[in-house]
Amino acid sequence: MPPSLDVAFVTRAPTEAEELRLALVLSTFCDGSGMNSAGCLPGWRDVERTVAAVFNGRGSENKDVFDVAVSPNGVAYDVGISVKCKNLPSSTAMTGIETTRRVYMELANSPAKFWKALGDAGLTEVDFKGQREPEKFGGSVLDTVYSWHVAAATAHVKNTGRALDLEHSIYLTLSNGTRSKGTENVYQWHSFPLRFADDIHWEFRSPKSLRGLDPKHPSEVLFDWYPFSGGQLKYYPRASDAPFRSKQFTLQRPPAISLFEKAATYFPSEWAKAQALRDDE
Repeated sequence: MPPSLDVAFVTRAPTEAEELRLALVLSTFCDGSGMNSAGCLPGWRDVERTVAAVFNGRGSENKDVFDVAVSPNGVAYDVGISVKCKNLPSSTAMTGIETTRRVYMELANSPAKFWKALGDAGLTEVDFKGQREPEKFGGSVLDTVYSWHVAAATAHVKNTGRALDLEHSIYLTLSNGTRSKGTENVYQWHSFPLRFADDIHWEFRSPKSLRGLDPKHPSEVLFDWYPFSGGQLKYYPRASDAPFRSKQFTLQRPPAISLFEKAATYFPSEWAKAQALRDDE
């Protein structure tokens, strides 16, 4: 009997060891190598690389639909992970996140791809600005996202010779924020399936944006789409709806290491030569 699929956040909750490895690898980017402006916190690319390393996966290092592909042991197919990360601005964002609060994911920011599919469905910018056919607009937008998943799976087979199982592929989002004003940031992972909820009700916010309401909580927004200003499609599932999650954690703070210090450590003789040449100039 072939082994069953066993991947953290996909078929089960992460183990304590997996959670600790994720936290520690993320913490390495606090040494000054992080992507943010201060260089002391992990940025979005660092988060993707952390997931690839801990899951023993392959990072795309590109703006692909799936940022990481994982080949589970003993299984003849791969699963894709679309990695998202977001700082939640409220000072109490991480307090009670497992009750009614929502995580944030930006799924797309290219309006042209959406408008091509909308045009094929007979929908126009005039229709949108006139706030007509909200359900058709919303349905077409989500169908377009699904089509990207299918195209990515097809390309994966062509490039690797291995199937990509969309049923078990996931969105994995890392949220961070504070529990109260002035406290240290905490982090938490949540995973969600690629398939969105059925029976989403769509309505126009304005002639410039469309929103989809959560069928489980009809007064709460699940999607926002802005077709003219950046083309963002934003997704806000409740954290409590995540099939799997980590515990909240903080990052370790290793000593900051400058690029000069790294160069001197990695290449001591060559660095000494460079310093001597500079002194002679």
